Amino acid sequence: MECPGHLGRIPLYHRIVHPLFASTLCKEITHICPKSVANSSEIIIRSKKKNDKKTYSEYGFSFRNQKLTIDEMYELICSSDFTDDPSMQKKMKKAFIKNILVLPINMRPSIKDSSNISIHNNLTNLYIRLLDLNYQYRNENFYIMQSAYVLRAFNLFRKILGIHGITDTAEDSEKIYIKQMLSGKTGIFRILKVRLDYKC
Repeated sequence: MECPGHLGRIPLYHRIVHPLFASTLCKEITHICPKSVANSSEIIIRSKKKNDKKTYSEYGFSFRNQKLTIDEMYELICSSDFTDDPSMQKKMKKAFIKNILVLPINMRPSIKDSSNISIHNNLTNLYIRLLDLNYQYRNENFYIMQSAYVLRAFNLFRKILGIHGITDTAEDSEKIYIKQMLSGKTGIFRILKVRLDYKC
């Protein structure tokens, strides 16, 4: 089997919560103060609009009747006492990510059209948008608030994974992302299993 290449990464300026572990994390956060009945936690993801223009993005935690950013919740978990169950703290911290893994180019090949112009794979387009977001945030920090940055980074990563949201179109559901590449009869894992069975 040929090597498909090596994984890369795109570092983020602020942490986001891995979409696959968001609900589990909200349940486990109650370990910070289990005696508090009002200690339920949830992740808020929304954009408020005014006069048809986005004016405010919100992506963070609602916890103990407070609103915390993703970074603030991470610091709270790091500074909390987990003497009784230190493994729980490690488990919760792993749900926060600050690097987005990039699949090797051979797994997301581009094609050339009749005019010899490269047409990028869906995943490659999302990686490019993530790099553009980093560039804008670094060079135009005044125009992109932290809350808007982390929300856009989260949504891009969610799409990269192939996790569809309520705002996605029918066209998005037909495209191939990481989840779709791994699952189904034509998925990578199924292909690897067939090849291994054949060799055995």
